[in-house]
Amino acid sequence: MNSKCDTAGNIEARYESGSGDRVLVANVMALQAGRRQLDFTAWDEHKDGYFAAIQAGMSDYEPMKSLVRRVLRESGGKTGE
Repeated sequence: MNSKCDTAGNIEARYESGSGDRVLVANVMALQAGRRQLDFTAWDEHKDGYFAAIQAGMSDYEPMKSLVRRVLRESGGKTGE
C-alpha cells in the first residue's frame, strides 16, 4: 500500500493500528490549509521512534513535534506548488 497515494487504504490501515482518527483529522486540517495530503510513511517505517514519541508525549512534546515536522516536510508544500 502506498500511503501517500491511497487515502482510503492509508486511513483504513491506521484505524487498524489505532491511530486512524489522528491521521484523518491531520489530513483534513492539511487539506483545509491548502496543503497536500500528508504522507505518514516514515511513521510506518520507523515504528519504534513513533511509539517512543507517543510515550515521551506524557511529559515532552518535542519528539512528536519532530515527527510531525518530518511528515509536513516530506509531504510537500501547498497544493499547486
